Amino acid sequence: MAASGWQSCAIQHRLFGAALRESGLFGRLERCDEVRWLKPLRPNVDLHLKIDDIALSTLGETHKFSARFALVGDDKALMQTTAHWTLSDAPLPLGAPSVELTAPDTARAIGTFTFALPDVAAFNAAYDPLSLYNQVSPWHICGGWMRRMLAHRQAEQAAALARGETPPELGPSPGLENLCWFGEVRAGETLSYFETVKSVRQTSKPGWSLITTHNQVFDAQRTCVLDFNAKVFARF
Repeated sequence: MAASGWQSCAIQHRLFGAALRESGLFGRLERCDEVRWLKPLRPNVDLHLKIDDIALSTLGETHKFSARFALVGDDKALMQTTAHWTLSDAPLPLGAPSVELTAPDTARAIGTFTFALPDVAAFNAAYDPLSLYNQVSPWHICGGWMRRMLAHRQAEQAAALARGETPPELGPSPGLENLCWFGEVRAGETLSYFETVKSVRQTSKPGWSLITTHNQVFDAQRTCVLDFNAKVFARF
C-alpha cells in the first residue's frame, strides 16, 4: 500500500501552509514548475519538509514566494522534490487568462467532477490551511483529475478486453511539470477534465514507454482553472 503522489503533494502543502499561518502570513498557490516522485510513501512514515532556493519578490503591494521543497522520510530517504512552488498574496483575478483547449480535435474528455461542500471542507481541514472552508484546494482539483483519469483508463481497458485486445499495462508516474492554477473554484462547482497525448517514447526498460500528456480543467463558463503536463510509464 502506498499513498498517491497527489496526496504527498497535499501533505507538503499542509506542512508549509501551517508554517505560514503560524507566522501570520498567507498566500495562494499559483504554479509549480516540477514535481518528482522518487519513492513510494508507505503508511506510518514520518515526513519532514526541507526548503531551499528561497526567492522573495515584491511588486507594489503584492508579494511572491518561491522555493524548492523536498519531502524526506524518517529514514532520511528522499520521497519527493518540488521545484519553484510559487505562492502569492495578490488578490484573486476576476477571470483566468484566455486559455483555450489545446488541440481540440485530439483532446479527450475524461469526465467531470463536482466538488460537494462536505468534501471540500474535509479536504481543507486535512490538507489545506490556506483555503477557506468552501474554497476548493488546488490539490483537491488535482485529485479530481486523478479520479477521472483512473476511471477513464479503466473503462478503456474494459473496452479493449471486450474486443479481445490486450490493453497496455500502466505503471507509476515519475512526476509532473508546469502546473498552473487560475482563479478560484468554490464548493458546488462542476469541473470538466481533458487530456491530450503529447508524446510516447521508449525507455531503457524493454517493453516500457513513457507517455506525456497535456491536461486541462475547465469550469462551467469554459474558464481554464488548471493546466499541467503529466507523465506515466506504460507497457504495450
